[in-house]
Amino acid sequence: MLEKFAKFFLENEKITIVLISIITFFGIWAYIMLPKQYNPSIVAPAFNITIPINGYSSYDASQFVARNIENKIKELEWVDKILSYASDNFTSVMVSFKVWIPQEIAKTRLYDKMYGNYDLRPFEVTEINIKSIDPEELPQLSIALTYSGQDLWEKETWIYLKSIANHIKEELKQIPNTTAIDIIWGYENNISIELNKEKIESFWLDIGQVVSIIKSSFVHKTVWNLENDTKTTLLLDSNLNSIKELEELLIYNNSWAKIYLRDISKIYSGPININSYFSYSDKSNSKTSVFLWIAKQKWTNAVVVVEDILSKIEELKKELPKNVEINVIQDEWETARHATNELTFHLFVSILVVLVILIIFLGFKNALNAAFCIPMVLWIVFIVWFIFGLDINRITLFALILSLWILVDDSIVVVENNARHLSMMNKTGKTKNEALLDSVKEVGVSVVMSTITRVMSFVAMFAVTGMMWDYMKPIPIFASIALIASLFIAFSINPFLASKFCWSNNCSTHESDKESRFMQKYWKIIWKYIDDTAETLKSRKKLKFIFWISLFLIIILPITTGIFKARMLPKADKNQVYIWIDSPRDLSVEKTKEIEKSMSDFLLWKIKNRFLPSQEWQSGAQELPEELNIVENVSSTTWERFLWDFANLFRWGGNRMMPNQISSRINLKDSKWRDITSEEYTIKIRPLLKNYLYSLYPDIKFRLLEDPPGPPTMATFQIKVKWQEDLTFDELTFFAQDVEKVVRKIEKEEKLVDLTDTISSAYKKIEINLNDDYVNERWLNANQIYQTIWALYNTAQMSFVHTKWRSIEPTEIVVWFNKKDNSSIDFLSNIYFTNPKWEKVRLDEIAMLKTDFASPEIYTEWRSTTIHIYSEIWNNSVVYPVLKLYDLFWSKEFESLGYKKISSSPYKIEFLNTKNNKKYRVEWWWEWEITMDTFRDLGIAMIMSLLAIYFLIVTQFKSFRVGWIVMTTFLLSFFGIFPGFSILYLISWEYFTATAMIWAIALGWIVVWNAIILIDYIEQLVKEGKWLSYAVIEGSKKRFVPVLLTSIAAVFGSFIITTDPVWSGLAWAIITGLSASAVLTLFFIPIFYFDYLAKYYRTESKNIQMENILKNKKDTFDSTSFRSVWR
Repeated sequence: MLEKFAKFFLENEKITIVLISIITFFGIWAYIMLPKQYNPSIVAPAFNITIPINGYSSYDASQFVARNIENKIKELEWVDKILSYASDNFTSVMVSFKVWIPQEIAKTRLYDKMYGNYDLRPFEVTEINIKSIDPEELPQLSIALTYSGQDLWEKETWIYLKSIANHIKEELKQIPNTTAIDIIWGYENNISIELNKEKIESFWLDIGQVVSIIKSSFVHKTVWNLENDTKTTLLLDSNLNSIKELEELLIYNNSWAKIYLRDISKIYSGPININSYFSYSDKSNSKTSVFLWIAKQKWTNAVVVVEDILSKIEELKKELPKNVEINVIQDEWETARHATNELTFHLFVSILVVLVILIIFLGFKNALNAAFCIPMVLWIVFIVWFIFGLDINRITLFALILSLWILVDDSIVVVENNARHLSMMNKTGKTKNEALLDSVKEVGVSVVMSTITRVMSFVAMFAVTGMMWDYMKPIPIFASIALIASLFIAFSINPFLASKFCWSNNCSTHESDKESRFMQKYWKIIWKYIDDTAETLKSRKKLKFIFWISLFLIIILPITTGIFKARMLPKADKNQVYIWIDSPRDLSVEKTKEIEKSMSDFLLWKIKNRFLPSQEWQSGAQELPEELNIVENVSSTTWERFLWDFANLFRWGGNRMMPNQISSRINLKDSKWRDITSEEYTIKIRPLLKNYLYSLYPDIKFRLLEDPPGPPTMATFQIKVKWQEDLTFDELTFFAQDVEKVVRKIEKEEKLVDLTDTISSAYKKIEINLNDDYVNERWLNANQIYQTIWALYNTAQMSFVHTKWRSIEPTEIVVWFNKKDNSSIDFLSNIYFTNPKWEKVRLDEIAMLKTDFASPEIYTEWRSTTIHIYSEIWNNSVVYPVLKLYDLFWSKEFESLGYKKISSSPYKIEFLNTKNNKKYRVEWWWEWEITMDTFRDLGIAMIMSLLAIYFLIVTQFKSFRVGWIVMTTFLLSFFGIFPGFSILYLISWEYFTATAMIWAIALGWIVVWNAIILIDYIEQLVKEGKWLSYAVIEGSKKRFVPVLLTSIAAVFGSFIITTDPVWSGLAWAIITGLSASAVLTLFFIPIFYFDYLAKYYRTESKNIQMENILKNKKDTFDSTSFRSVWR
């Protein structure tokens, strides 16, 4: 059948040429048109529900609000995670659905559930905000606007920058394929009415009443539309649209005086007190900033969109004032462009490597023929990719890199066999096309079966679940398409090109009759184990014993000695890192801003002496190493949400909106302009920066975060300490503190850094307890008291300026009080209220004021109160600290604290308090969970593919024993991988990662492919009546070159990616595993297969030989070759 397929393309030259042209044209077109972006398009529906709830403590918010929401969300199908956070007056719930659920379906069901039960909301809950957490809405470009002039105050600078940002936003909205454009933050040029408490009280006025009078004075409404002969609109307007008009607003009129708004306030144009800070710092200066980010539409090309945005920004720069600077702080176009260039580079290198290797072994024409497969297969893949609406991203590139070294295998075997048959045309007397068709027939079945086995190995990866599936799905899809395409090219285009390159009867440079010294040594080594003598049989048994013992030791020894280390994902060398700092909750936002200034100055080398105040200072090190001077700029927000990006999407970065929280993005020099990786930078700068900051601010919580190469996680190492229903929050806290003490014991040994928890620090709370009798006796009421105090501490929006002039955003009119020195009991005690009898009543006359502490922050997961303990890990895997903690939690020392372990699993441990019989639970989360799930799924995938491939081999060779021999080759790669990665770990701390494991699985099937090609040809020779020993040796010799060629091409081509921190594990798995397995396949498989033939096929082989002798078949014994074997 395959020869008929090849015959069609050989005999229809024009159709073949047209097909090549079509594939080339549409392949290049598809590659150009395919959307390109750095991060993959992940469908992971997640939503953040925020609810402000005035008057609720964190306990009440968690119990009565968050839990009710969780109960309702739990009723939905396909919910994956439910997390909640509660503090005084606020709660939020984050819900994520299964990754395969479409975003719109999840969103519709969540909205329907929330608003369909809106009537069941708890008391005082009036506002529910639902915000999507969608990777598709992440910014592709983020910029910081700064002001370089010296003539504006800080408030004026923000107003000025915000107006510029609004102008830029409006211009960028006109660019095609842009969606969300957001400004963070900047203050509006509002009309601010700053009320004076003392002046109000001096006029015997009540603060709440004044605010109410001001609000009721504004009106701008359509009363009616009159329709007589013509249409007339009736509009009622209070005409309070300017500072002058507001100053003349009459607040109170009595017999002795008229009180105007100007008498009790200061009215000006500008923002109220600044309570959020946004800064951009570089080597030259630290500047007040306004951030602006732009997202793109789904399925659009990030490279093209960002190019258009940058071009527009360059045009806008010409129009903007010279004192306004636009600083790009995030550029997905650059990262996508770099990845695309890397793809192109690896593509050319792979073609070059294949060409050089094949030229050495097969000559120039055959090398060109085989290498032609690479671009053709890639064009086909890009066409299919485009048809299915997929994109090119860093994971797609990984799949492509993975496929580059296996998609050429089929062509190499077919081209090599074609060359051998063409070189024998003078001997066989066959025409060019007949020789090519014989060649296809000879290797066709084995090539098809081996391709199917490799496709099956990749298809089995569909067993991977969770978010890791969205990362890994391009691998089985891309690789399977590439393998099927390479099979098509091998039996259509490659024979056609072989025919065109053949211009004479002896048109191949393949020297079939000439045997090299190396080949003679090779078959002589094999010959020592291929014989029927008792001594040879004993040697084969000894060889098998050595094989299995060696395999066992090679796997066990590196693991038990600790020199073979594994971790989920390698660290990527990125151009940015992140710093999160949480100061004590009672620290003011101004003090928190000072911490950010100290941090950025240190990183940017602005500290004059750059001293290191701690152990390093005592040891005499006074200067920072020059290699750490690689920070280009620092962008920070304080008391406001941070810039969205892929790394912080699921770290709950959007909830970092407290006045004590600093979120910073640290941009480093481009990787090509620095000598150390971002991982090395974080390892070296972390202790220095922490020592410096802790010497100034000892109570802060510090985290230095890297951009993960895989799924975003809240932390690399994370423990969830959970309670049962009968536990109090204090009991859970005590247990969590004991768990954290155990973790700190291994902190240095297991390289845990920035270890912290979610046990919140206490801050002051003032309680005002009203005395109802006193309130009623003074002719007051609770609502009046609340309104007065609320107005004193909050900003109230009265209206906005109604003008005919066009403005991008409305100018609001707001009322507020200066909050300076208003947080003490003395200040509150002196708040006066005016009753209907015009009597002044002090707050402390009707209420008792006392100081207490605010309720702690409460986190839950699936309705269970949870305390998180988390840290980052440098130069280690999450596997080893977790395994160490299993031992420590079993220890007598931990049991002496009163906790006995009653059950455990790979994901959690349950404890019993021996004093009160209450239960606690410790669960491992994020990277450990992803690691366990992924390696479990990959293990299942491997078993599934093993079984499928085994039965395919049994079907082909009709023997269970041959199937086991072929499957044995899967283990041969271990002879290279385990020793190789052990040596690499000792030399350069190289870990065996998930990328290496993926290739190890694929590698096994490549070796299986080699074994199928080898055994299939040996079987053909046996069926032709060749002696068993001759068939094994001749088959091994004839398949030696294609097996070796496919391996050499992959090994040499992989050296180029060993320097890449993400793909280095993949590269070393190819180099070590494939080198060992290819050599061992050519040695062990012929010997194992001969042993099988000698035991189970001897009689049948003799019968075949006798039948051929009786038929006078001359080529039953090739006397020349046979004598050469016996020499």
